[in-house]
Amino acid sequence: MESFFDVIVLDRIPPAGTMSINDCDVWTGSPDVTLNSSVTGASEMRFRDPEGSWSDWQSYAAEKAWTLPGPDGDKVVEAEYRDAAQNVTSFFDSIELDMTPPVGTMVINDCDVWTGSPDVTLNSSVTGASEMRFRDPEGSWSDWQSYAAEKAWALPGPDGDKVVEAEYLDPAGNPLHVSDDIVLDTRPPETTDSTDAAWHAGPCTVTLAPTDAGCGVARTEYRVDGGAWQTGTAVTLTTWKRGGGGGGRTIEYRSFDNLGHEETAHTCVAQLDCRPPGTLDDAPTGVQHTDVTVHFTATDGQSGVKQTRYRLDGVAWQVGGSVTIPAMEDGSNDGVHWIEYYSIDNVGNAETRRHTCSVTIDTSGGGGGPAPAAAPARHAVHRWWRWAHGRLIVHLPHTTRTSVR
Repeated sequence: MESFFDVIVLDRIPPAGTMSINDCDVWTGSPDVTLNSSVTGASEMRFRDPEGSWSDWQSYAAEKAWTLPGPDGDKVVEAEYRDAAQNVTSFFDSIELDMTPPVGTMVINDCDVWTGSPDVTLNSSVTGASEMRFRDPEGSWSDWQSYAAEKAWALPGPDGDKVVEAEYLDPAGNPLHVSDDIVLDTRPPETTDSTDAAWHAGPCTVTLAPTDAGCGVARTEYRVDGGAWQTGTAVTLTTWKRGGGGGGRTIEYRSFDNLGHEETAHTCVAQLDCRPPGTLDDAPTGVQHTDVTVHFTATDGQSGVKQTRYRLDGVAWQVGGSVTIPAMEDGSNDGVHWIEYYSIDNVGNAETRRHTCSVTIDTSGGGGGPAPAAAPARHAVHRWWRWAHGRLIVHLPHTTRTSVR
């Protein structure tokens, strides 16, 4: 009698292990993910989205490419594994699909246009961001750091328009790239004045000219001779009677820009001459029998003397530093000769009082002669007299010459 037998292995233990999406990531920014399997005893596997159709059974592998369905949100993937005995075990994992990048803005110093300091604050208002980093254009990115509403940042020099770039990531890795700019202005204004080395007649105005290549000039201040500070760009220097306010007038000035930068004060000196010159003569006293030259000595302690003007015996004004009265041999120029004179300085100040002096010429040898006539009145047609051949010649306005023995 023949006998037979067979052997079968009874296996009622299903495969054991785990399945995860993208190695247990919580977020994904792409629907294309990897299903990671670590299941002992499995020979086949298949997958599906919830309520979807199962994929075909396929040989077990540690990784499986999978595409998550849209839209954004929590996504679940189910998996089944079976061994050779057809024991089946099921797993599932979930992941948040987020394909929408963060949304928001980054501004420098709360949207200021200008900054007077390179140390600024980057203000972030970004929804959905978990990390952020920053850089200057063409510079290196800072390290990624946790998202925060503010970030201290130092702008590079020199002054001018500055840009800061920012990048934000959400947990799924979606990026947002934004930037903002601001003008760096760390320098104060520069101001010049219109003074020169010349003397000027008072009153005069000194003009201050401020410039600022950055945020602009806010105001200019000045003070005269250590007085109170005033605001303005036109400095009027006044004078008063008898030469008051003349000489070197010291002006200090400074400007401020719209960020509060203060310029170091400058000093200039305006030369004001409000006094006329003074003039003296060396006319001799007594009767002269020969030619006489009268010299005029003019002095001016400020702008200096420009010219001295004189006229002899009421005739036309002339310019010069001296005048000669000749003693004619025939006695035709004998008599008293009146000289009027005054001086003008280099800014046009003229002596208001005309000086007078007289010279008496007598070539008759008799000496003496009548007393000199009174000095001529200003702007008058003058009377004068002289001795000629033993006679007194008197010239009167609007009359003919009269001879008196």
